[in-house]
Amino acid sequence: MLVISRTLIRNSCRNTWNVLFMNHRGCSSEKIEEDCLRSTEPPVKIPKMTFVELLITKFGKYSNKVGVECGITQRKYTFDEILLKSANLNKNLRKKLKPQRGDTIAFLLPNMPEIPITVVGALLAALKITTISILYTKDEIKRQLIDSEAKILVTTSVLLPTAVKAIAEAKMNLHIITIKTKNTDTTPSGAIDWSELTNTKSDIPDIEPTALNDTIMMPYSSGTTGVPKGVELTNYVFVSNMTQFHSPDYAISEPATATHQDISLVVLPLFHVYGFACSFFMMTDGVKIVTLPKFKPVDYMNSVKTYRPHTLLLVPPLVMFLSSFPGVKPEYLSSLRTIYCSGAPLGASDEDRMRERIGKPISILQVYGLTETIVIAVMPHSVQGKYPGSMGKPFPNTLLKVIAIDDNAGKHLPPDTTGELLIKGPQVMKCYYNEPEKTRDAFLNGWLRSGDLVTYNKDGMLYIKDARRIFKRMA
Repeated sequence: MLVISRTLIRNSCRNTWNVLFMNHRGCSSEKIEEDCLRSTEPPVKIPKMTFVELLITKFGKYSNKVGVECGITQRKYTFDEILLKSANLNKNLRKKLKPQRGDTIAFLLPNMPEIPITVVGALLAALKITTISILYTKDEIKRQLIDSEAKILVTTSVLLPTAVKAIAEAKMNLHIITIKTKNTDTTPSGAIDWSELTNTKSDIPDIEPTALNDTIMMPYSSGTTGVPKGVELTNYVFVSNMTQFHSPDYAISEPATATHQDISLVVLPLFHVYGFACSFFMMTDGVKIVTLPKFKPVDYMNSVKTYRPHTLLLVPPLVMFLSSFPGVKPEYLSSLRTIYCSGAPLGASDEDRMRERIGKPISILQVYGLTETIVIAVMPHSVQGKYPGSMGKPFPNTLLKVIAIDDNAGKHLPPDTTGELLIKGPQVMKCYYNEPEKTRDAFLNGWLRSGDLVTYNKDGMLYIKDARRIFKRMA
């Protein structure tokens, strides 16, 4: 019987990444002879810093402003509190739990204001984060905990019973940290109170930051098959996509000032990378993120009324809810400037209905990305309104191809022809965790295969047509 160690598989995965995709970082500057779709915007310069270093630098500009708030309980944290509590968490994790660099910390959490603190603290402790859907069954939780080799689990007392059963069946020995969401919550036996880790100072020294190519987050994706796989996203990938997100022709949020702060209402789950990354990207502009743990029509409507958001992260059903639900009055949306819509195509008539409901022009941006591209690979300009239903053009530093189905040569098709979308850029994943063969299958000559069918017009505007494989894309 041949026994292959996880270390050997891991090294094989890294070697695959080096051989196949090392050139995707150079998309902004190197001369590329092959025919493809390129961004019409100048390339952006990617900072040589870790994602957590970037977050700390940006958050420090908005110290006394509220960075995140629960739309139900009004629990809130300023940017200063996020930085202070995350620094405490970093040191107490290392002092009390003694994880190794690169260990996996799993989040089984609904949307809540404690997430940014926990993310920054975990990254400072040189851990990699995997997010688990709160909709998962015991068996699905068990599978991800085992596959990700999690050493620490952060959850709530409500979700803990299912998690404990999953851990027991997996025969794993995990440290469990619980976050209290109500004053009446108690810390279950055997668990560690999150508040103790974030409110207590520790005098142990800081550690060296992670490297640019180190994996810092590992969401799970079905990719072009039905089996979820850990998607390794590095510091470089996060910083690249955030820099693209803030490039001048795409920047949506208004940086906070002494007299103004944008607000974004986030009900899309932060355990999906779309909600997770976009929320953090906006926070670097000093945007206040208002979290809702789940979608309930009355709660959502009341939050829109109370907070008057400037930006919304949505999927098509939520756009249709806002445009048709009688309780949502136009004045509740009077501050709204931009809607990001992802997950599925939004029809031009749905866009029109939304604008009519609000009674003023706003940007409705159909963004396209995969878990494997962290969030965004294609997005319209913030001022684009000429091509309703389009998901726009390639992000800066990004190249795209549209190829015939099962064309292994990768020949780019002409306009108005439907084919599979291929992607190359600095926001493309490192690899699938411990899956070198599936990593190789995900790429064609260094281009990420999306599995989605698209077309583009003579102006280079892309439109999604259909998913080639039978799976749901929720990036």
